Amino acid sequence: MPKPQRRERIPKNNLEKLKAGYKRAETLRVAVRVDAFGDWVGRYLMEAERPSDWNQAKLLYENYLKRAKDYGRNRTDRVLSKMELATEARFAILMRDTGFAKKRRSADWFCPVRLRQRV
Repeated sequence: MPKPQRRERIPKNNLEKLKAGYKRAETLRVAVRVDAFGDWVGRYLMEAERPSDWNQAKLLYENYLKRAKDYGRNRTDRVLSKMELATEARFAILMRDTGFAKKRRSADWFCPVRLRQRV
């Protein structure tokens, strides 16, 4: 009868390296998400002068998703950044941290910014 094969042991230091790699990748994903968001704010938003100029938070999020394809130097960069888009909840946190917290007005949520007019 053949002798059962021993399972090959994975050295502990390799598992530690893998865990560190996952942690580093998550840190980089967050950094890309924040960078892409900052790029979107700089290119497409401006502060609203009057409350009547405020945009709906949902409209801003939809524009963010649509414009995310513009972040990156080449197609590969843009595909990667698009994979790391902020969820709607994370988007609200990023907006708040940027100083554009949404506020309840009438029947919806609005932010004190407006989209730039494209010329």
